[in-house]
Amino acid sequence: MTLEQVFYLTQSIAGIAILASLIFVGFEVRHNSREARAQTEQHIASSWFVMATLISQHPAAFYAGLKSKDGLFSDLLENDRLTFISIIFALFKHYENIFRQFESGHIDEDTWTTWSTHVRIYFHSTWRSILVEDARGSVHALVPPVS
Repeated sequence: MTLEQVFYLTQSIAGIAILASLIFVGFEVRHNSREARAQTEQHIASSWFVMATLISQHPAAFYAGLKSKDGLFSDLLENDRLTFISIIFALFKHYENIFRQFESGHIDEDTWTTWSTHVRIYFHSTWRSILVEDARGSVHALVPPVS
């Protein structure tokens, strides 16, 4: 075997090794993407459990806020209003986070569709008209002005 043949043989082996390593990297990226999506979905579920705990710890304040007809919730007791506004703020930040995860491709469309249906339940309550003051869905309208 001549030196030139050895050179071509080693170059062929190197090319095959590079191709094999690229295939391996592709599998690793795919695996890591699946793992990141699973972690994101787990975080969403954990976040919802925290929200459910907040609501279940303060059911009277949450219910009073939901049935309130006053846009500033002035018909609620001071503590109930603060509790309700805090829960609603956290709830909508939870939904905003889910949307941002969907937008960035960390969760799939089926997961987003499920959660977006859930958020529409809240938007269809009596206080939906005061929740969205700007395009980003800021809930600053819930906080009564300081007098």
